[in-house]
Amino acid sequence: MKKRWGIFFLILVLIIPLTLFGLISSESGSRWLLQSVFSFIPAQITIDATEGRLIDRLTLTGFNVKTDTETVTIKKVFLTWQPYQLFSGILKVDNLTVDGLDINVTQTKDPEKKSTDFETGIQLPFQLDISNILITDVKFTSDGQLQTFDKLQLSAKTEANQFKLTSLAINSDTLTATAKGAVMLDKGFPLNLQANWQIKANKNGLWQGVTTIIGDFSKLVFDNQLVSPFKLALHGSVEEVLTTPRITAQGDWHNLTWPLSATPPQIQSPQGHFEMVGLLNAYQLKLNGQLIQQYLPQAQLSFDGKGSLEAIAIKKLELKSTTGLFQLAGNASWGDAPMFDLTATGQKFNPAIFNPQLPGSLTFGSHLKGKLDPKALQITAEINKLTGQLRNYPVNANGKLVLHGEQLKVDALRIASGDNKIAVDGQVEQGDGILVLSINMPTLATLWPTLDGSLKGNGRIQGSWKKPTVNFEAQGKHLQFADYKSENIALNLDYQHDEQKISAVNLSANNLLIGTTPIEKLSIAGKGTLKQHDFKADISSPQGNVSTALTGGLIATTWKGTISKLAVTDQDNNRWLLKNTMALHVGKKPLGFDVAIDEGCLVRQSASLCTKASYLANSDLNLQLIAKSLPTALIQAYLPRQMTVKSLINGNIDIQRQKNTLSGRYRVDMTPAQIFLTTQKTKREINLGASSVSGTLNGDKVSADINLLLVGHDYLQGHILMDTGKTQALSGKIAASLADFLLLQAFVPQLSDIKGLLKADLDLQGSLKKPLITGYFDLSNGAVNIGQAEAGQMGLRSIDFHAVTTGHRLQLQGSAIPVAINKPNATETLNIKSIINFDADLQQDNGLAGNFHLVMPTNTSLSLVSKEARHEIVLGASSLTGNIHGELISANLEVALTGSDYVRGKLQINTGKTQALSGQATALIGNFTFIEPFAPQLSHVKGLLKADLTVTGTTQNPLANGGIQLSNGAADVDQLGLGIHDVSLQAMTALGQSDILQIKGTAKSGDGLIKVDGTMGLQPEKHYPIALTLTGKDFEIAKLPEAQIAVSPDLKIALTGQQKHISGQLGVPKAILKIQDIPENAVKVSADEIIIGEEKPEDNTLPAPDINADIDVKLGKQVSFTGQGLQTNLLGNLKIIKTGAKMAMQGNVDMDKASYKRFGQALTVRKGQLLFNGPVDNPWLAVEAIRLSKSKKVTAILKLTGSLKAPQTLISSEPALPESEALAYLVTGGPLNEVSKKDSNMLASAALSYGAGQTSWLAEKLGINEFKVEEGNTLQDTLLVMGQYLTPDFYIGTKIGMFNKQASLVLKRKLTNTINVETQTGTSQRIKLNYEFDGD
Repeated sequence: MKKRWGIFFLILVLIIPLTLFGLISSESGSRWLLQSVFSFIPAQITIDATEGRLIDRLTLTGFNVKTDTETVTIKKVFLTWQPYQLFSGILKVDNLTVDGLDINVTQTKDPEKKSTDFETGIQLPFQLDISNILITDVKFTSDGQLQTFDKLQLSAKTEANQFKLTSLAINSDTLTATAKGAVMLDKGFPLNLQANWQIKANKNGLWQGVTTIIGDFSKLVFDNQLVSPFKLALHGSVEEVLTTPRITAQGDWHNLTWPLSATPPQIQSPQGHFEMVGLLNAYQLKLNGQLIQQYLPQAQLSFDGKGSLEAIAIKKLELKSTTGLFQLAGNASWGDAPMFDLTATGQKFNPAIFNPQLPGSLTFGSHLKGKLDPKALQITAEINKLTGQLRNYPVNANGKLVLHGEQLKVDALRIASGDNKIAVDGQVEQGDGILVLSINMPTLATLWPTLDGSLKGNGRIQGSWKKPTVNFEAQGKHLQFADYKSENIALNLDYQHDEQKISAVNLSANNLLIGTTPIEKLSIAGKGTLKQHDFKADISSPQGNVSTALTGGLIATTWKGTISKLAVTDQDNNRWLLKNTMALHVGKKPLGFDVAIDEGCLVRQSASLCTKASYLANSDLNLQLIAKSLPTALIQAYLPRQMTVKSLINGNIDIQRQKNTLSGRYRVDMTPAQIFLTTQKTKREINLGASSVSGTLNGDKVSADINLLLVGHDYLQGHILMDTGKTQALSGKIAASLADFLLLQAFVPQLSDIKGLLKADLDLQGSLKKPLITGYFDLSNGAVNIGQAEAGQMGLRSIDFHAVTTGHRLQLQGSAIPVAINKPNATETLNIKSIINFDADLQQDNGLAGNFHLVMPTNTSLSLVSKEARHEIVLGASSLTGNIHGELISANLEVALTGSDYVRGKLQINTGKTQALSGQATALIGNFTFIEPFAPQLSHVKGLLKADLTVTGTTQNPLANGGIQLSNGAADVDQLGLGIHDVSLQAMTALGQSDILQIKGTAKSGDGLIKVDGTMGLQPEKHYPIALTLTGKDFEIAKLPEAQIAVSPDLKIALTGQQKHISGQLGVPKAILKIQDIPENAVKVSADEIIIGEEKPEDNTLPAPDINADIDVKLGKQVSFTGQGLQTNLLGNLKIIKTGAKMAMQGNVDMDKASYKRFGQALTVRKGQLLFNGPVDNPWLAVEAIRLSKSKKVTAILKLTGSLKAPQTLISSEPALPESEALAYLVTGGPLNEVSKKDSNMLASAALSYGAGQTSWLAEKLGINEFKVEEGNTLQDTLLVMGQYLTPDFYIGTKIGMFNKQASLVLKRKLTNTINVETQTGTSQRIKLNYEFDGD
């Protein structure tokens, strides 16, 4: 018998594991086993679908868990594990992937605190070996607070009672972190953890740091190193972590700025230190730090205080600098009713520290005390005395304010800034009280930069808060605040709480500007009691006028009123009037207000707009709107500027909302319309047919019937039904035919000359988020120009494509011919000979998937044609192909260049949250003739370009491997006479730094060499920073007859997103400049002068690059200048400084061994200097040229001073002689009385060029009666007039153009003392009768 029982129990023991093995080995058994286990868990657990077996792989879809306080939803769970490892005492999980984890926790009561014994440790029943746990798309909501994570991933294992965290990665929109470490499962749980983390704090920049934690729960020692956006070393310890944590922490910061990401920052702190010691409910905090700010020279910030989780006691908060002091002390708490008691003092304190618009120096003492109790607010604010200056005006203030519940007392509050004064005195309380306010601000502009004008007012509040009498009058003139302006404004308020007395309010203003909207006049007037009152308002503006009148009264909690007048006149003087009075009702309810508007209509001739509405406090709504024959001019402001629409709109809207459910119908019709499209050159008219949009609303369901009759036979018709609720269902049909695209051009100005025939017939199904479209759309004989004509356009011709969509699938194929649109008068034209064939096969399921191809055939050619030559580039077959799979897009580029040259690329990018990036680019180019047509300044371009670059990482943090290399490069720059050769350049990834390209290069020109060395970062968030050094010696940059220049640079170039800067030294060892001389009397054509028959040249001046510069320029020994009569060597040092758009030059350039030819004479330059202290093109001149007289006794001096753009010439002599004598010595080498007839013309020319005083001495010296310069309307018309009276009545003379080759002979004969006849013979003949008289 015992034997039988033994066999029975043995069989039973064997059946249980065999049965369990059988269950987990089948899909149905696994499903039954899971359901059985879940039935014992105190929660509602459901699974939409189960695939796989528990013995190896299992997938759960739609996993939901619900309890009283928690809801957990998981889209999909995938598990692979090794259950047989359990026999070895190991729980082995190969992969556990959880996608779409949504946890929602609601706390209904305070959770019971469960005690955990950390003294004994934990003994695991088996060891853990987790290769990978991946949780994606995590949402955690606790009491309405949502936190999201893109990815949580970890791997871990246990060994010798130690939990080893091999890796932990957390990714979200704001947080990226990795961690590793180990935790002993023994007493106290000793641990050693290290984490690297990044936090994106939006405007506060990117925070990056490394944190290390060592210790156990009795004492944890931490060390945190913050490296961005500033450096912070924080270290310390936490004792008694699980009971009463005691913190000891010290921190040191460096290069702290505020705001953290502002450029430039408002304030900087080079370094500082803080300490925190104590419990969270009783800690002491000390802080000291240096501050740098424009208004804080040599500043120091210090803090000493004690605090808890609900209060803080400030022993001292001090901000001290060499110019002022600010101190704060007191207490503050933030419990149910926050309280504060603070004392602040200042000595010569500059408030510009907090706001640069308020510079000044204030000395003050103040006290602020209060309690923010919702039932009875208590605040006491006292200014003992405030004196000093604010915005360069004297300021002073004193007074006291006490607010206690409904009692307000202001004790002699006086504030004055310059001429502006405010005075408040009195009290408002339960009984009678009087509060008096006086405002006198004649110069508001002194208070704030955007304020202007004057304001004056007086007011009085009498009685209590609940039953006040308020009188206030104010007048403002030329008021301005930011974008708001008013030339005059006046307010008069007389409010009487007594129902037997009349209250009144009047507001008037004129010449207002609200943003960009002008209002010529505004007036609002009201009077009456609460039970019976009326208001009138009138507005006049260039856009139209509005006039309205309203009467009403408040009885108990209901206000009833009537709009008796409403007149609107638009800018075309069309007047809209209220047809009948319109009643208004507003009643106060426990949940809010009930509002009802009776029917009212604005009418104008046959047009009308009528409305009737009600809105209840429970959010129920009833709205009716009927429009008849409304002109489209009313909506003109919302259309593109170049579009004008003329049509009439009829509409009917009837919408109700009850219990938050909408229902109703709508319809909008537009009569046949005229659309005018106006550009600078053309005005086109488009005639459209009648159009309508109608539909219904029924809860979440919205329907729309669309019938748009467009130009000619074009149309767009459709019927759409959508559910805006939970299902988001969509259904409908759309059909269209379009041959005129002018309307599209009005909204997309980058496209022009669109042609073709577009047809579409589409059925809509699916949902709003994932619509399913079935049908086709075709475009045939299409054409389009892309871009603005002024900037150059590209175009496509013979566009043909056919697209078919069947639910989730879209198939597209077509072709187009690319063309270049050249300007009509272009000196060079670009021609393209090619065809583009494209096709795509895409599917929309759980994401977009499919492939695409774009191909250009062999013998594609680009030709650049000018009057001088024709350059053509013939390309091989080129293509762009790729695949799309959800968020993953891959593309292959193949471009065949001339000969065997090529450019190839592969790219794969994840457009989702990971933004993962991978790709490779290779190129081989040995023929650079294709560059020369597009860079005509270059010729004979040679070299070998090789590229092999691999890219990985993410779009935000790309990593590269490989590089680009140019060898044996050369090019001629014909315009500068240069032959640059031996060019080598490489950009390779730096060793161990895949996010940095190392740039190196050299080039030779003339006898010189130039080198470039530096790096380029691949960080998009830093705008790909570049740091380069440019060095060289005797590098030739010009080799022309008129200019031979070589430079020796030693420059540093830094280009980042926030700063672009060039600094260093630029040596100029050689600069031989020779400028061809032009006549002294030559005149430059004015920039604004127009010469008829000549085309105005284009201004090709490039704007100065946005780069700051600080460069020292040193001139070498071979720097000289020849031209304009000057021959000299140049010596000196200069400094070029550029900040923003402003460029300045400082320093001197001295002339050495200089000579100057002027007035036909070779002069010796005794002194010559160009002084730079500002604009680069306008130095100050200090030049002195001399000539020694023939007798060796007189030195004639020609001085040139003033700016280069407005020079001044002065002639003198040593010893001092009259100016005319000095000029004679300068020109002839002798005195004026020794000037020969031969030298007279030369002296006259010099005198005219110089303009020295009166020229009567010249006329006497030449033996003539008249010698003068006669000015014309232009410099070209200026004449030299010389003549002689042969008899008292007969004159003969000549007029010679000083700046042209014209001349005329003048004969004049007196007929009487006042009348003479004059003849002129030259390029034209004329006879004039002159009337001349002398008057005082």
